[in-house]
Amino acid sequence: MISHNSEPGEEPDHLNRLIRLIYSSHKPTFTKAELERVGVTTGSFDIWNAAFMSDSRKCLFTPFDEEELRRWTIPADMAQWESMRERLDLKEVDANSQLALSPSPSEIRKGIKDIMAYLNTNFMFRSIGSTKLCSALGWTVIDPRSVDSRNKDFLFSGHGTKVGTTFPSWQVWSIQGWREKNPAGAGYQIGPSIRMIISTEAIGPCDRILLNEIGAIAECIAFRRRQQEFPPYPIIPILLLSLFGRRNGRIIQARYDVHSTKTELLISPLLSFWRKEDPSFEIFLRFMASCPPESCSLDQHLSRMSISGPPAGPDPEMFRGN
Repeated sequence: MISHNSEPGEEPDHLNRLIRLIYSSHKPTFTKAELERVGVTTGSFDIWNAAFMSDSRKCLFTPFDEEELRRWTIPADMAQWESMRERLDLKEVDANSQLALSPSPSEIRKGIKDIMAYLNTNFMFRSIGSTKLCSALGWTVIDPRSVDSRNKDFLFSGHGTKVGTTFPSWQVWSIQGWREKNPAGAGYQIGPSIRMIISTEAIGPCDRILLNEIGAIAECIAFRRRQQEFPPYPIIPILLLSLFGRRNGRIIQARYDVHSTKTELLISPLLSFWRKEDPSFEIFLRFMASCPPESCSLDQHLSRMSISGPPAGPDPEMFRGN
């Protein structure tokens, strides 16, 4: 749980106010109004709207194409491995069962572990020929310890009680940043986007943001702001895949404006992971394999997505290597 005696790292303006709000919180969720007071606006997005999802000016992270994803499969011989079958043999949960309606913390942890095993196995081992899906993308691992260096407990926290309030545990499963080969020369160019997968024992309400969700977003923004080697990108995009109790989850696309220091959240509806046939599994996998805005063509790059002003024209230097 978050230590309320700790002092947050010094961050600019609205981001600093957000971090202080998280540190001072005695509850595990925030209302939209509470977040708006510290410069965080919230909205929703229709995760099943194909037109929205394919428009990179509206949907920050473009999910992997649905039809294309079906071409990537786990090799038949590999799928017969006992260890592989265990990960892919996801047990169904009745929506009206005790497990779905009122699970214990240990049941929530077990459910999330099973969901993550299924998703990660598909992400890591689906392939076309000798090319694996995970290696065909530009996402590369970021060590969580390098991110969680200032704001203690924003990414990992055990179950505990503080000021009469019980806080559930939470953790980060994966943090990745985007990079792609430099078209202007050797090496790679690294973008500001971060994609992360988190979970908590809490039950995620549809009208509130969980503390671990906004805490993880704030920590990643602060991490990028501390990296002096980054070019002056106008925004920092964060993709958050969040899993929680009752085998539910949601997807949050966050956009931090470097100039105004304000943050905008687009939040999906709650998703259910009770059966392998549930479309939630595929949409989560598609976002795990998504492309961030810096991978788009220059006329759709990050400067056109700034919150602080009208869209700017394309800057040919934006993604050119040093």
